[in-house]
This record gives sequence, C-alpha cells and structure tokens, in this order.
Amino acid sequence: MTFSKNSVKLKNMKSMKRFLSILLILLLFVSCSQSDGLGYTFKTDISDNPKNLDPQLATDIYSKNIIKNTFRGLLKLTETGAAVPDCAESFEMSPDSLVYTFTLFPDIYWMSQSGYEANLTAYDFEYAFKRIFDTSNASPYADELICIKNAAEIIQGIKSPDELAVKALSDTVLEITLEYPYWNFTELLTETYTMPCNETFFKSTKGRYGLHFETTCSNGYFYISDWNYDPYWNNNYLTLIKNPLNVTNSPVAPYSVKYNIRDVNESIALEAGESDLYIADNYNEKLFSRATYKQFQTKTYGISANEASVDEGIFKQIYNAVLACDLGELPTQLQRGYGIIPPAVTLTGKSFREMSGDNVFYNSALKNITELTDEEKQQNAEAAGDIRLTVSDDFPAVNKLYDLADYLLKNLGITIFIESVSKAEYDLIVAENRYDLLMTELSPAENSPESFFEVFALNGRSSAIAEGMVEAAFKASTLGEAVKLYSQAETAILQNAWFIPLCYGCEYLVYDRSLDGIIFIPFSDEIIFKDVKRF
Repeated sequence: MTFSKNSVKLKNMKSMKRFLSILLILLLFVSCSQSDGLGYTFKTDISDNPKNLDPQLATDIYSKNIIKNTFRGLLKLTETGAAVPDCAESFEMSPDSLVYTFTLFPDIYWMSQSGYEANLTAYDFEYAFKRIFDTSNASPYADELICIKNAAEIIQGIKSPDELAVKALSDTVLEITLEYPYWNFTELLTETYTMPCNETFFKSTKGRYGLHFETTCSNGYFYISDWNYDPYWNNNYLTLIKNPLNVTNSPVAPYSVKYNIRDVNESIALEAGESDLYIADNYNEKLFSRATYKQFQTKTYGISANEASVDEGIFKQIYNAVLACDLGELPTQLQRGYGIIPPAVTLTGKSFREMSGDNVFYNSALKNITELTDEEKQQNAEAAGDIRLTVSDDFPAVNKLYDLADYLLKNLGITIFIESVSKAEYDLIVAENRYDLLMTELSPAENSPESFFEVFALNGRSSAIAEGMVEAAFKASTLGEAVKLYSQAETAILQNAWFIPLCYGCEYLVYDRSLDGIIFIPFSDEIIFKDVKRF
C-alpha cells in the first residue's frame, strides 16, 4: 500500500499547532460566560464496560456509542435517520449508481492519549474496509458490505481482501465501486464498522488496538483520555476529551464526556445531579423536577400464539377481532398499531410506516369480521376452551387487555383469561413454552425492517415467501422497490406468523432540561455529544 507523506507525523509543526489549539480552548473555557453553554463536562452512566473500541470489531452498544463520539466516518446519521456528510466534504455517484467518489476534508486529524497525531487520509478508509474482509481480523461485518464489488468472491476465498473495490485515489479522494446498485448504500457508510483505521498506529499496538485508552486512536471530535475498569472496583469510568485538532470545520461544544461504568438507578442519579442524561423504556414527567425527554416509537407490542395450544381457526377470528377493536385512549408511551414495523424505522431518513401505510391490515381485518349468532359463539367457546393471555406486569397497558378480553367474549364467545406475571416469571414461561397467547415485545437494536422480520425467522414463524422478499429488498436498486418488497413481506408474515399487532411503544432519552443540542439515534441508542450545551 502507498502511504502519503502527509500521513507522517510532523512533530514540530503539529506539536505547536496542538499547543496553540489547547491554549485557545483553555482561554475560551475561562473567558466564556456560563450562559453560552460551552465547555461543560457531561456525565452519563453505562451499566457495562465497553468490550472493544476497534470499529471493525465492536458489537456491543456501549462500545459503539463511544466509537460514534471518537471516530468519524465518511457519512453520519441525523436523528431522523438520514445519511449526511461527515469526513466527506462531498461525494458523487456515477449515472449507473455503481461508483461513489468521496472528497474528504483535508484538515481532519488522528489523535491519541499516547501522543500520536497524523492527518486523516483516504488510505485510512481503504485500510479499514479491507480489514473487514481479512479473516485474520475476525470482523463480523463482511456480509453487511456484500454490495461492494468483489466482496462476495473475497468472502468465498476466491479473491483476496486487496481486491476489494475500495481505493484511495489520493489523500483526500476515495472511490468505492459496487457490484450492483444498492438503494441503502449511503446509510451503510454511517455504521461504526465503516469508520477509518490508521494502519501505522494500528500495527504499533501489537494486537491491543481498541482495548486500552493508550492503544486507541481517534479521528473524531473527542479522544479517549482515560479508561479505568476493574470488575471488583466501584470507581470505573471512561473519559473523552475534546480533540483540539478537529474543531476547524465543525466546532465542538463540550470540553469532555465522562461515562461512569456502574449499575445505578439512572433516574435518581439524574435528579441528584450525578448524571446529565440516560435512555429509558418509560418516562413519567410527574416524577421529575429537572428532566425532560425525547421519545421515539421503536417497539411493537403484539399477541403471539402457541400453535400447539390454540386452534388455527379460532386464532384467525381473534386476529380480525383484535385489529378491529377500538382500544380507546392508551398511555402516552403507546400508539395503536396494525403492522410489525413501528414508526421510528426509517429508510433513507423517511418513515417506513408513512411510505407503506398502516391501515391496510386494519381494513383487511374489517373485511373478515362477521357478526356471529349465539349458536356460533357457543361453538367458538367449545372449540377454544379457556385461553390464557400471559403478559409481563411491566407492560404499560395491562388494563386494556381486560377490556380486550371482554370484547372478544362479547363478539366471539371466546373466553380469555389475563395472566399478569413478573418479568422474571414471564421469561421463564416463555422459555418453557407454557402459554396459549403471549403479549410480546419486538424491539431489535437496528433501524431496519429486516431486523423486525428476523425476530420471526429466529422463532420459525416467518415464511419462505417473506424471507425471499426481504432478501430481494436488501438488494433492491431503488427505495420505492425496497418499500414495496418490505411491505409485501410484512403482509406475508402477518398472514402466517401467528402474531397480532396491537400497539407501538417508545424508548426515551431523558435529560436535564438545561441541556440543548443532543443528538440521539434510536434503536442503536447512540448519544452524540458534539453539539451538546448546558445553559
């Protein structure tokens, strides 16, 4: 590989620039008034130690969250799911949608606590992409980039990683060629595994890259200054400091971010001023004096059936009746839903639900509703017997299920007993398959339709037709084609998966109301601190 002379460490000039940048930051920090919101050290809690801060290897949410604050990719996600430039100042796509050419900002720098500094170049991206396909690195992400030219042959062992069609044309120009047009390629370039890697620094760590603050080098707006973790210690933390070299093309508001690694009641910590923000499954504003929130509908709640316990004909009647039932007013964190995929799932920054529609399933259920005679209701009662609907007591609308049971008894003659149990008992019942109907939560960690479909596939409740549509959608050349295929797959699954959608649920970013500028990426639970200010 050819290395640019601009990547070589220029000690005198860089050290002087770093000194002046740090001096400027300190002067600004001292001189800024409290009302400008700048220079604050933010505090948040994570319940487990990050496993690996190597972007090409990291899989846990804590590692990825920190990587998103310490590395910059070609593109980045907005809160609405749109991919926009990050290290790439601009990019162009060829008329056949196969060749992407990225022009990088020339003034982005690598920095580490150990003192390493270098220009970011297009060669760093080329090296990172090829690391993913080098089997000696054991990256789990090669299949995610199958759309890149030669990727499939490399995975099969027919070609070498050096033949991957990702090439640095100069220090600031990167070219990526695809095997076929892919509608979602730009979003792939926001993932942590497509972040760059400086080959010189990587090789200097001798297998310890990303495992210690001194063996992690950042090209982002922060670098890791300290990382203390001992499972037998009660003062574990990881600290990020603003990278003074990377503020030229985009200012950074905080001075630092401290992640306390501990298992703590996060709401109490926020109210006590020990933390500034946290992610939650529910939120009751009456319990807080200093907090506010953002909410995103990332979950789907529905009723699953045990095929061994519930008659198929009875279940189809229940399916239609549940979708047709008016549940009335729901708790604020829930919204009536009729599909598998919740509103927060986006494709190229647009809501899948808005593009595909949500009422198609409701309208279909209405067409299949018939008014039963007393005799038919009696036949249903005999065929169904007593059916239990098991629900965890932390489901936010347990009382609505009793209303639903009354509705089914009145309209179908079917008796449903609501069994509300603790979360621990619920998990045991599910593991032992001891239920008739089950209130199920779908909450994958990825912002994609296929992540929800995979839940059904893992439980053997999908269908070959649906899986074929999902695979075709993943390789679709246009967004419209992908939406159509995903919608068809959703319909096919609902027709065959023994699952009744009920409502969509939220996750929350809860934060001190004095904060502004927080970017929260739902599903992956990434909190981006670059623009956060405290007033």
